[in-house]
Amino acid sequence: MVNDVRRAYFYAKATRDLYIELFKEDPEAGPDVLGKLKLCLYGTRDAAKSWQETLSAQLVSCGFKRGVGHPAVFHHEKRDLLTLVHGDDCVTAG
Repeated sequence: MVNDVRRAYFYAKATRDLYIELFKEDPEAGPDVLGKLKLCLYGTRDAAKSWQETLSAQLVSCGFKRGVGHPAVFHHEKRDLLTLVHGDDCVTAG
């Protein structure tokens, strides 16, 4: 099974203080107004890492064990599943 999570990075919480200029369509936008991100945004340095950690925590909570030699590989012993995570893509084989 191959999965591609659409807009994956928007599901990961920001791990540090990041600010952006508001879009002009925002009613609160102005020349001296910034918005603080609560979730990651494509193009930020933390986006991929935060998404990886978010997905990894979810897999572990579902019974997968994270690989020691390669932390992007997960194994579910009871279901005999192997999952590889790369960015917003997941490949699972059983």
